Amino acid sequence: MCDGQMWIYSPTPLLIETGAQRSDQPNALLLTEITALTAVAQACAADGVGGEETPPPSQAEIGRLAATPQAIANSLEDLQRQPPKPYDLARIERVYSSKLQYVELEVTGYRLASRRVQVPNDLLVGNDKTLESRLRNSFALLEGKEALTVQIPDTDPKTGEYRLDAEGKHVLVDYSEQHIEAERKALLKDFLTPITGHGQLISKARRLAFDTRIAWFKSRIAAYKSAVEDKLTEALNKSVDDLTQALLPTVRKSPPDRLLKNVLSMTPTDEDIRTALKTELHEAFNTGDRFFQPSIKLVFKDLTYETIQDKNFREQVDAAFRGLTTKDLFHEHDAAPELSQ
Repeated sequence: MCDGQMWIYSPTPLLIETGAQRSDQPNALLLTEITALTAVAQACAADGVGGEETPPPSQAEIGRLAATPQAIANSLEDLQRQPPKPYDLARIERVYSSKLQYVELEVTGYRLASRRVQVPNDLLVGNDKTLESRLRNSFALLEGKEALTVQIPDTDPKTGEYRLDAEGKHVLVDYSEQHIEAERKALLKDFLTPITGHGQLISKARRLAFDTRIAWFKSRIAAYKSAVEDKLTEALNKSVDDLTQALLPTVRKSPPDRLLKNVLSMTPTDEDIRTALKTELHEAFNTGDRFFQPSIKLVFKDLTYETIQDKNFREQVDAAFRGLTTKDLFHEHDAAPELSQ
C-alpha cells in the first residue's frame, strides 16, 4: 500500500505451473477504493490510519505475530530436514497418468481344517517338569478337510444376483474353505498380474469387473460364516469332548492344582476333574465369537513416478501385458503447459 493505492500480488504456485512472463497474463489486482484500503490497513494495525480505531500491533487481525529471526531459522531448519521435491519432478508426479494400479489382496481367518492348538503339557505328563519342557504337542481342531462343508445360496459372479430354480427358490451349493481358497486363487489369476519385486498389478480398465467379483466373493464368505457357525460350535464341542475323554485317565492320576481350585470336596470325583478339564480345553482352544472371523483385506495403491522409470519394472510390464508397451500404459506431461504465442 502506498499513496492511496494497494496492489495485491498472487505468488505463482510452482507445483502447478512455471510462471508466465507474458504481458497479457497479469498477476496483480489494483485497489483504489478508500474504504477497502482503510479496512485492510486497520486489520494490519498500520501506523497513521484510522486514528483511535486502529488497534495496537499486539491485537491486529493480520500480522499479530512477528516473523522473528528465530522463527525463520526454524523454518529453514525444517526445510533442510525435509526438503521439498524439485518443482519439475513434483509437477510431473502430479500429472502423470497410469493405467495400472497395485492391489494387495489378503483373505484371512477361514482356514479351520489345518488349525491346531497347543495342549497344556502338564495334562499329558503330569508334574514331571523335565518331560513337560521337552514335550511339544498340538491337536487338530477339526477332523477332515470337509468337516465344515455347508450349503449356501448360489449367486452369479458377474452380477451378484441369486440363482433360482424352476420354482423360484434359491439354488443351494456346497461351500467350504476349499471353495474359498479356489475362488481366492481365481481372483488372482483372472485379474492380477504379478511383477517380481513390486507386487500385483491390475489394469484400471478391469477395476469395475474386479470390484464386482470382490463384492460377490465377500457375499459368499459372509453366507459361509453365517451357515457354519452352528456346525462349527458342534464340531468344536465334539473335539473338546473327544480330547477330554482321551486325557482323563492320565489327568486323573495326577491332576494339576489349578484344575482342583473350584472343587468343594476333599476327594474330587471323576466328574469334577472332567468338568475342570473341559473348561481348560475350551480356554486353550479359544472358542467363542472371535474364533472364526473370515475377512478380505483389499488395498489399492497408485504407481509412483519413480517406479515407472525403473527399467526392470518397465521390461516386466512390457512382457506381462501381451504386446502393449509402457507408452500405452503410462502418460506424462507438464501440469499446465503454456500455449505458444
